[in-house]
Amino acid sequence: MKREIRRQLVHLSGFIFILLAQWAGKTVVLWYWIIALFLAVYAGYLKWQVSLLPRWEKKIRDFILSFERETQKPLLGAFLFFFSSGLTFLLFPVPIASASCTILVFGDALACLFGKKFGFHRIGRKSLEGAAAFFFGGLLSYPFIGLLAIPASFFASVLELLQGFTSNPWLDDNLLIPLLTAIFIYGILNLF
Repeated sequence: MKREIRRQLVHLSGFIFILLAQWAGKTVVLWYWIIALFLAVYAGYLKWQVSLLPRWEKKIRDFILSFERETQKPLLGAFLFFFSSGLTFLLFPVPIASASCTILVFGDALACLFGKKFGFHRIGRKSLEGAAAFFFGGLLSYPFIGLLAIPASFFASVLELLQGFTSNPWLDDNLLIPLLTAIFIYGILNLF
């Protein structure tokens, strides 16, 4: 559980991405995105090349990897999150991108913490309780899209549940939820 909390702190650091977009604009956010992607790729590189590196780099690597699940490829979730969030900010208006990334940041953190502790009703690898926590965390997107936060959070929580039925890395919630939720929000805004 301690490792999961640390992993979710990495997710929550993604909120910096969202806050930057509100005041600094897309250019600064894209630079932040490039730096975050570089750090995620570098951390993955460190994992595979550790025998060639000095001791101090091994210590940095061990610290960075302490934020990831033991069974997962190191920092894949962080890489996919920052990649998907950056792409979402590149393709969509700032309020839509901010909302969809906020839904993942807070929804996933709460789903993980509540699902691990109180997840008694399993649906694949996920739980109904975790999905409910995801939904409520996603409502924190309200400042960006108003009442659209309700259907958008519901949509994203269903995506999160569906992701529990697959182990395909390309169907990872960190990759799909920001993009698909932004498409969903954009679609609703353009339909009505």
